[in-house]
Amino acid sequence: MTFLPSNMNNFLATAAATLCAAAISAQSTRVADVGLTLDGGALTVTFGQACGPVPCKPLLAGPIGRGQLRELVHYGAPLTPFAIAIGTPKPICVTVPGIANGLLLGLPPMVIAFGVTGAQLSDLTCTQGMAQMPLKLPGAVPLGFVFHVQSIGLSHSTGQPAFSPALELTVTH
Repeated sequence: MTFLPSNMNNFLATAAATLCAAAISAQSTRVADVGLTLDGGALTVTFGQACGPVPCKPLLAGPIGRGQLRELVHYGAPLTPFAIAIGTPKPICVTVPGIANGLLLGLPPMVIAFGVTGAQLSDLTCTQGMAQMPLKLPGAVPLGFVFHVQSIGLSHSTGQPAFSPALELTVTH
């Protein structure tokens, strides 16, 4: 997995390059087998979802502190490319032709990681591989700042790119 500085290309350009091997269809659909989760830090919960219908609104992922280390997990078709980005909240889902589910990141989103999912997991309802990455906020992020995290990967069920659910976080300490 590669971590990118904040001045890299925007999320859609990187996602398109990362997923160039995928055939892009002319219409947007909804798929349930691309997911994103975030651990709860000191809380013993996991926010987001690995598998299931992707809502056209962000899933609340609780508070996060400056400098706090958390773990993001992207779920998608096994052994396929993915990208994870952060952005300001977008109040509506943006449909992107050829990519299932909606984009909920304000422009310009920033890619914070990309890579390839692992082999198929046997304990999930959906046929998926996963990839983990740390999320650590810089100390200069202002209190009260709200942002979304969302990923893009390949759906095993369709073979097409799909956005994961978006997670909404608020910097509280």
